[in-house]
Amino acid sequence: MSDPNDNTPDLFMLELFKTELETNSATLENGLVAVEDNQNEKSVEPLMRAAHSVKGAARIVGLDGAVSLAHAMEDVFVAVQKGEYRLNSEQIDVLISCNDIFSSLASLETADIPTALKQQANNVESLIERLHAFPAWESSASAGQQTAPPKSELSKEPSPEIEVSRPAPVSDTDQSVSIMTIEPEMIKIFLMDLETNSTALEQNLLALEDGADSKAVESLMRAAHSIKGAARIVNLNLEISMAHSMEDIFNAVQQGKLTLTAPHIDVLLKVTDVFRRLSQIDPKDYQSFILNQAATVKKLSTLLLDILEGRYKEPLDEDGEVEEFKAPGKAPEEPKSEYVRVLSGAMNKILGLSGEILILAKNARNMSSVLFDIKNSQFALAGAVDQLAAATQGNTDRLEESRTTRDLLDKQVISLSQYIEEYETFSRRLERLSDKLNSEIVSSRMVPFSTGIHGFTRMVRDLAKSLGKKVTFSIEGQQTLIDREILERLEAPLTHLLRNALDHGIESPESRAAAGKDPIGHLTLSARHTFGKLIIMVKDDGCGVDIESLKKKIVEKGYVEADFVNDLTKEEVLEFMFLPGFSTRDKVSEISGRGVGLDIVNTMLQSFGSSAYIDSEPALGTTIELHLPITISVLKTLLLDIDNECYAIPLTQIVHTLEVPIDELETVEGREYCMFEEHKVGIVDSRQVLGLPKKKNREKILNIIILRNRNRHFGIVVDAFLGDSTLSVRPLDPRLKKVPVINAGAILEDGSPVLILEAEDIIISISNLLSGKIVETVGESAAVEGLTKRVLVVDDSITVREMERKLLENKGFDVVTAVDGMDGWNMLMKKQQFDLIISDVDMPRMTGLEFVAKIKSDQVLKDIPVIIISYKDREEDRKRGMEAGADYYLSKSCFHDGSFHEAVGDLTGEGE
Repeated sequence: MSDPNDNTPDLFMLELFKTELETNSATLENGLVAVEDNQNEKSVEPLMRAAHSVKGAARIVGLDGAVSLAHAMEDVFVAVQKGEYRLNSEQIDVLISCNDIFSSLASLETADIPTALKQQANNVESLIERLHAFPAWESSASAGQQTAPPKSELSKEPSPEIEVSRPAPVSDTDQSVSIMTIEPEMIKIFLMDLETNSTALEQNLLALEDGADSKAVESLMRAAHSIKGAARIVNLNLEISMAHSMEDIFNAVQQGKLTLTAPHIDVLLKVTDVFRRLSQIDPKDYQSFILNQAATVKKLSTLLLDILEGRYKEPLDEDGEVEEFKAPGKAPEEPKSEYVRVLSGAMNKILGLSGEILILAKNARNMSSVLFDIKNSQFALAGAVDQLAAATQGNTDRLEESRTTRDLLDKQVISLSQYIEEYETFSRRLERLSDKLNSEIVSSRMVPFSTGIHGFTRMVRDLAKSLGKKVTFSIEGQQTLIDREILERLEAPLTHLLRNALDHGIESPESRAAAGKDPIGHLTLSARHTFGKLIIMVKDDGCGVDIESLKKKIVEKGYVEADFVNDLTKEEVLEFMFLPGFSTRDKVSEISGRGVGLDIVNTMLQSFGSSAYIDSEPALGTTIELHLPITISVLKTLLLDIDNECYAIPLTQIVHTLEVPIDELETVEGREYCMFEEHKVGIVDSRQVLGLPKKKNREKILNIIILRNRNRHFGIVVDAFLGDSTLSVRPLDPRLKKVPVINAGAILEDGSPVLILEAEDIIISISNLLSGKIVETVGESAAVEGLTKRVLVVDDSITVREMERKLLENKGFDVVTAVDGMDGWNMLMKKQQFDLIISDVDMPRMTGLEFVAKIKSDQVLKDIPVIIISYKDREEDRKRGMEAGADYYLSKSCFHDGSFHEAVGDLTGEGE
């Protein structure tokens, strides 16, 4: 039994919290960048909701520091919404620093989050104090006084204007203290990022000196911006200020307010040298280098401000030189072995070879059985010799020969036994080492999607502003793992697609408003794994592609005859956009051109043997999907027999396997269930999931695989378990496109092919079948003893939803979830029957109060009891909830004090 006083968060709930934190910290990061230029109630709303969601999720898992910080941020956004004051650039910097803590927590291993948050306690407390002081900043500014942040604030970054005030000095001691608390892994990531961007700075500065165009300046801005953001994560105050000054300089150059001379570029190159040297430092010598270079950094920071303010004209003196750094106690000639650059082609070959080695190592175990067979044969032969000796007792010569033969056999058996033992030890070690080798090589090739999308948010922001358009940009699936080479080669195609969407797709605010659309356009970039492939999607809600105009262009360019073009489907017409040089416009803009962009995309995809798909609806927008390989990998799988065919499913996706007598199944409302860990698990025949004919005669014992989707379990019935196997994954032929519930293929040890099933797709299919379609039973129907009561849970926080689902399902309820009020209302409109509805209050699209009011005003739905659960626990909030029609209004502390179960039991009749 668990200790009731144990406050350690449940690892599963922490994982959900981490997922939600990733999403909301990204929302805060992008929103804070946008709100600096467009500060109104609508732009602050998503920030308030994101902070509110983080606060609620953190409270569920007991992370008090995160609760307090998110609460303080939410209070700021609420005050701004009410018009009590406007955020200035210094305050936005503080809010960004707050969100940096959330971003850093989201990047950690789940189990490390509570400890990491405790280590940041002083920083969190300082930031909360600064947030609480915001009204004082505003009041002092309105009174004509000079505004200043509290003493604990980081050094002030220069404004992006040409006329800037000098930043407040940061002592070496302050900097050394701040960098001591940074996780070593974060330092490694920072140094790798710094290496890439310092190289970009150096190359583009030299190109600019040789007369390069504005593209070099844009690259310089992006590199300096990335360095500034990375330095902020690891609390390098001086480096933040220096990178910010560089960014301001490049911005001034781009706007024509500043012309760089040779002395200016000398200074910028010296700054780049500091960044480059830092990127080459061994992580354990990181702090020593920072302190060693503090004086040089301060000198260069001053010179950067002089350039920005138009005062610096002289060549760089010796004081600006970057000294060679020697780590304490380290010989100058000692080589560094932290990172090694390897050609991607070589890595691909190594990865393929390691996969083959692993499979061979697994197969080596099978040779033990052959050796055991030989050993048994020797035992049998020894027995035959004994029988022969017994039959020749009177023949002395024959008896002696028999004894000699038996002695020889005994020695061979002993020798073989020793060899078998040694071989098994060897094969186990070989298998272990091969597994480790393959895992290390695979992991060295894979990086999160987030590592390759630096600068996209800023690019979208700047481009939308230059076009006079208002756009919200969201990035989903940032933790999706992608092969390094693929990610590197995605940058140019994704840049084209995003620029195309902004230039050609999303309309101006005036045009959108005239069409009855939200003046603010929406642009989404996402990455996910599915069907054994990587799917990258760029989606906008703009004007879409004019199909008729596109058809005319197809005819004009001579691709098809006029009388044939109308017979093409929409999908076939859109495919022409991927042809080289094809464009729907007579004049391609400097910013983008769909023909050029899609041609570049297509060229990249062809190099990987992959494909792209485009869908567009007039006035609704365009979606482009890039289907790419993930990487060659090795999977541990369970082999299954379904309709006399062999299939495989990854072991990591299997919760348990069961053998259940058919007469132990339960049938409720025509759906069959088996028991697993005291829970009823809905089961479906694998043949129905795969679209195969139903088996006429079922076995008396059913083989069931238990799968899990978050906290819900599902069962799939197969004909037989064939044992486990390690397979080298092979993507399906692109011509097959998407095959339901099939992930990829592989080759078995005997050379026969096997299809690998996708557990997530199976779960979706089973869930759909159980919730709406007719399910074929796998056994004879049992008597229906009672109906499981269904509860609809509506909350925009995944952490809260799963907490409520967990509590309800533990009490035997069938739980359905919705992500907001609109989603919940749509479920009710599909005529789904519910015995109870539980709803949050603050949700997008439709609030909880609106949702409850609609339910109670509907003649069919009005009798369904409703519980509102909210963090808002004031009497006026409770009154509004009850007036809307709620039967209970609870605060979210109800999960811990027992009032939640009491309310549910009272309204459903399922009390204790």
